[in-house]
Amino acid sequence: SPASWKVEASTRSLGAIDAVGAREGGEQILFRYALGGAMSESPFVAAVMPAGEALSSYDRLTFTARASRPMRASIQLRIPAEGDRGETRWQSSVFLDSEPRELVVPFELMTPSGTTASLRPALAEVDAVLFVVDTVNTTVGTNGQIWIDRVRYAR
Repeated sequence: SPASWKVEASTRSLGAIDAVGAREGGEQILFRYALGGAMSESPFVAAVMPAGEALSSYDRLTFTARASRPMRASIQLRIPAEGDRGETRWQSSVFLDSEPRELVVPFELMTPSGTTASLRPALAEVDAVLFVVDTVNTTVGTNGQIWIDRVRYAR
């Protein structure tokens, strides 16, 4: 549910999540972002969805999305820090534009983001799915909107 989503952002970046009506009825997520700060601060804004226990029973994430301008976003799976181990992430990039499109992100094709203990995420340990806007694909000073709908796990 949209109420369980939250925003994570670097110090001088901003984000907001709202539940808005979907074209086909029901609700979708409206994720608004503004990427700010210096490159040395690694600016980012993320819409964060709790992964839930069901994730490990599936092999892909599917969702419909569109954006206020053509862009790339990073879809990430995160395993939280534990003991001496920092948090670890795996990611895949998706293209968004003004037309809603159904996207499929197979977990086996996600690549490590930074240092990870394995090439593939241990799905049972993943605590969050993140929809990330950062300086890998977006210029500092950019703001926009992403609409995210029908997020589900599939096989």
